[in-house]
Amino acid sequence: MADEDLDYDELKLRIQRDGDGGYHVLASAQDGSRTSERFVLPVNDDELAHFLLRMGLPVRRRFSGHMEEAKSFGERIFDALFTGSVRTLYDGARKSSLVGEHRGLRITLQLTDVPELMRIPWEFLYERPHGFLAASTYTPVVRSLESKAIRPARDLEPPLRILAMASNPPGTPRLKVNKERNRLDRALGKAVAAGLVDISWLSHGTFRELERRLAEPTQFHVFHYVGHGEYNPRLESGVLAVADRPQGVSGEELRMLLDDQHSLQLVVLNSCEGARTSDTDPFTGVASSLMECGIPAVVGMQFEISDEAAVIFAERVYGAIADRLPIDAALAQARKAIWAAGCEAEFGTPVLFLRPASRRLFGGRGADAAGRRGGQADLALRLEERVEKDVAADGAPARVAWELHVHNCGGRDLADVTAKDAAGRALAEPADLAPDGRLVIRWTEAGTTSAGQRVTVTAGASDGLQISDQVEKAGAGGREENAGTGTKDIEYGRGLRLKDEGDPVAARGELEKSAAGGNAAAAYQLGLLLRDGNDDEGAIRWLANAAGGDEGGAAFDLGVLLAERGQRAAARHWLEKAAETNPAAAYTLGLRLKDWGDQEGARHWLERGAVGGDVAAAYILGLFLRDRGEIEPAIHWLEVGARGGDPGAARQLGRLLSERDRERRQREEMDSEAEYQRGISEHDGGDDHSAQYWLERAADHGNLPAAHLMGVIRRDLGDLEGARHWFDQAAQRGHRDAALELALLLAEAGDRDGARFWMTRYAG
Repeated sequence: MADEDLDYDELKLRIQRDGDGGYHVLASAQDGSRTSERFVLPVNDDELAHFLLRMGLPVRRRFSGHMEEAKSFGERIFDALFTGSVRTLYDGARKSSLVGEHRGLRITLQLTDVPELMRIPWEFLYERPHGFLAASTYTPVVRSLESKAIRPARDLEPPLRILAMASNPPGTPRLKVNKERNRLDRALGKAVAAGLVDISWLSHGTFRELERRLAEPTQFHVFHYVGHGEYNPRLESGVLAVADRPQGVSGEELRMLLDDQHSLQLVVLNSCEGARTSDTDPFTGVASSLMECGIPAVVGMQFEISDEAAVIFAERVYGAIADRLPIDAALAQARKAIWAAGCEAEFGTPVLFLRPASRRLFGGRGADAAGRRGGQADLALRLEERVEKDVAADGAPARVAWELHVHNCGGRDLADVTAKDAAGRALAEPADLAPDGRLVIRWTEAGTTSAGQRVTVTAGASDGLQISDQVEKAGAGGREENAGTGTKDIEYGRGLRLKDEGDPVAARGELEKSAAGGNAAAAYQLGLLLRDGNDDEGAIRWLANAAGGDEGGAAFDLGVLLAERGQRAAARHWLEKAAETNPAAAYTLGLRLKDWGDQEGARHWLERGAVGGDVAAAYILGLFLRDRGEIEPAIHWLEVGARGGDPGAARQLGRLLSERDRERRQREEMDSEAEYQRGISEHDGGDDHSAQYWLERAADHGNLPAAHLMGVIRRDLGDLEGARHWFDQAAQRGHRDAALELALLLAEAGDRDGARFWMTRYAG
């Protein structure tokens, strides 16, 4: 059960470098007690890399063995961090926090000075017999990064406004985006109905659309991203995948966009590797980068997260926030839900970055007053625009109609419920509403265009309390302005809404109307809807329509669909069109051509994708060239893939380099043996000059008998220094006869110690 009164004492652990290259931890408790101890990381780089690899594969994390591994790792980290006086301070702080009925102990790790320790998965800290600290609402584990930007805490009036963005661009692995969206909407359904929460989804998940939406007057408190993310170690930067940015959006770019959104209190990045940073700069990851602009709390993922765990996480963390829990307690509940669902060790994937003093982000007086519904007054508003069916003589819509839906979602009677437009004009006569009562106010505007509406609703409660709320909707000539994609007609917007609500039949009708009117975006969405409904012929028709209208992504999806149907020529045409600007499409085309036997075409497009920055294309191109025997180019592209973070490329690169070195050594051994035999032949024939040439080549290639014979020849010619050089070279690598010859030379030169050393080597 959620404990809305839960609050925390805090134990701060600042880790810093020692002068001798080690670390020490400075601990400070809520009562002002401080202490310091040396911190020694209990795992080496190989052990850490192995653990991160195993925890970073969602499919593997579903087995109990990985939970045991997580416990073992977490216990080692806990024992290393809480040692000596720091452990004593921790025990005292924990005991003190438990005295209060609604108090816990927040463990805050301050890692700004040691970015190389950001890769440690601290969220697995494990204390026997209590368990994983981060999975308990009474001992949350958070990370803190200090920056100069300050964003003061706000007492927020409801509703809590969430701007959500789901992005699964063409060419990226399919995610359960709609499932997460629907479950998130369901999780917040009661809070939305009560007017506590308002969630708005971007229509297309583009960066341009996000920028336009943030430029609107609405103040959002939460930004929630659903999609793909990765960390590029070569560029030392995290990126999020968005439809209109083939190279992705970096943390710095997203920070620049969100920097002016001072109402923003929380960012949740429900994507892979959003929490990763470089070893030299703690602010290079997407999540940590956002801390620089003063956002109080950011949640990112330090590993790849499975679709199931991502959906559970979003559902539980927002449900807990809607219950007014502190963000760290909400995250602890989500971790427990992930574990209980069988995703096991994935509970440690989310990372919470929390700024100092950022505690109950949405627990101010506004949220609290609206949240405790024991007779409180509250309103929920929805404004809709529609085109009247009547038409003018020229066929254009004669009027634009508006509908305002008013819901008394509080527990008190409301009197004189009045709605006014931006000019202060009353839109209807005042009305009274009982609890859960609803009212629909309708009005029309003359003409065929609308500049939008902003409506303010006021009402009086029985105790004399006056409440008000406001709702706003943009309009543009019977068309709805949709940020990021230009003007889209009303049928298109309605079709998208119906599609999201799970009504594909009605959505198809609306999208067909819009697409028939030339809306390429509607044609694209209609094509995807038909494809998902297994109507391939209809999907091909509308995707082709959209692709011809240069709608981003349509050419790619059309090409993939045609390829799956075996229509190779048509598939190649559309994939080539998409691949001109999309490296992921170039990669997909290269794979298809490889399967179809067009090796040169495959090479061309895989290289286009790799040059464009697609890591997977670099990996496959490397394998392709390796199989063709082009080893050096293969090594180059596998190295590109490995530097881009592809573990398969790194693995294959290591194998290929080992094979190349082994083959090179074998060739050199074969060559050196032939050179040695040639040298012997020349020596037996009396041509010492030619013999020395071949023997020296063989010796340089590692042939020890050749080096020994070179020493014999130089000794017989009276060149004792040369003889010593060649005997030494062979003896150093284990040639016994050379060791004896060298010992004799050194003895004759009076070097007894050297002679004794090499004689011992000879005898041994």
